[in-house]
Amino acid sequence: YLLNKIRNHARELWLYKEFMTDDAEVVVVAYGSVARSALNAVKQARSRGIRAGLLQLITAWPFPTDVIEKISQRAHTLVVPEINFGQLVHPIKEYAKCPVIEVNWAPGSLIEPSVILDVVEVAAA
Repeated sequence: YLLNKIRNHARELWLYKEFMTDDAEVVVVAYGSVARSALNAVKQARSRGIRAGLLQLITAWPFPTDVIEKISQRAHTLVVPEINFGQLVHPIKEYAKCPVIEVNWAPGSLIEPSVILDVVEVAAA
């Protein structure tokens, strides 16, 4: 019963924020603490003339399938940084309508904005 209730109201449970995604060719999709580094990287990319944006997922479940589909129809590439070996990237790849680049970071520290920025620059080239 509870699972069906969640499925029936999934769109109401999706929480996310978009930053500079309207004209973005490269969109970084980030969740949790990675979003802060991702926003910094997006701002740096913008200052270098790269049309980058950020989709910050606040809730990861139920997974926001329609949000990923919609944003990936506007963007040329999605970049998914994670402080692990890739958990969020799998459902994103399943629903994305454009190429997805994963950025796995697992040295036991927060991911630096420069790591994300390097990938955004490659994706935009």
